[in-house]
Amino acid sequence: MDISRGDLLATTPPQIGRRVEAQIVWMDERPLDPRRVYLLKHAARVVTAELNSSLALNDIGLVAVTASRPLIFDPYDRNRATGSFVVVDPVTNATAGAGMIVRGLDEGSAAEKGSAAAGRLARAARSAASEAEAEEAVQRLLEEILT
Repeated sequence: MDISRGDLLATTPPQIGRRVEAQIVWMDERPLDPRRVYLLKHAARVVTAELNSSLALNDIGLVAVTASRPLIFDPYDRNRATGSFVVVDPVTNATAGAGMIVRGLDEGSAAEKGSAAAGRLARAARSAASEAEAEEAVQRLLEEILT
């Protein structure tokens, strides 16, 4: 058996998926922007993620989270370690929020997934300061989406 950092051993089957519903406490002065991509630190793993709601400083809200890669999770009320995560602003590397997973959500159709990926690519290109940065951001996201 080959086990490495980030792998999970479990006695009962955890849930696996890219979409979860979570209660998030927003701790950043800059409001949560559903058009931005954030980093999600979950267990020993860091992935990019989109959050579908807006929250201001000290707000608590129910948010749908779509991670770029599958998460291995349990609802927070069943397991705190695999049911919690931290939201990080990728620009400042500051902790922007903390979340508790309520439940897994359906992954959606292939068309919805493709549309979401296209939207992420477009947002990454638009938010870049230069053409070179846009190319780099799109290339990174494509590699992430395709792996």
